[in-house]
Amino acid sequence: MLLKRVTNGNDQAEIRRLLSEYVVWLFDNMNHQWDMAFTTEDVESYIEEDMQSFARLLPPNGRFYLAQLNGEFVGMGGIKQLN
Repeated sequence: MLLKRVTNGNDQAEIRRLLSEYVVWLFDNMNHQWDMAFTTEDVESYIEEDMQSFARLLPPNGRFYLAQLNGEFVGMGGIKQLN
């Protein structure tokens, strides 16, 4: 496994793909386990809002990493500075 540090917006397509995969899984589970009613529009809105605020996870106030396995991005994570 390789961790790639993200320092700019060059990897946004991969980040959006991984975020979309996670949010679809999360909302689907919430719909089934707690009888909620998230829609495709809810998923897209959440992803768009999260992507618009992505810069808060980049230096100097945050750190963001993509996890790569066998040449494929398989995960991601970030931290941000608290005020």
